[in-house]
Amino acid sequence: KKLVNEGVISEDEMHSFIEQVQKELRQAHDKINKADKMDNPDMEKPADLALPLQADEQSFTFDHLKEINDALLTYPDGFNILKKL
Repeated sequence: KKLVNEGVISEDEMHSFIEQVQKELRQAHDKINKADKMDNPDMEKPADLALPLQADEQSFTFDHLKEINDALLTYPDGFNILKKL
């Protein structure tokens, strides 16, 4: 839309580009064999993750959780966080 507003391309060209990309994405998606199973042993779930999670008896105070949260939201000087985050 921005390119149309700046006069770089016409609205028809924009729609043509969008349709072409969607067509290519549909074709790529249609090529995927939905019956394929992942058979790469390197990609199997680690054995430790197969075990059920164990309850942790450790408790945290609100102040401790707030301290952790504040530390996560503190950035070094000169570090610019992406606005969308």
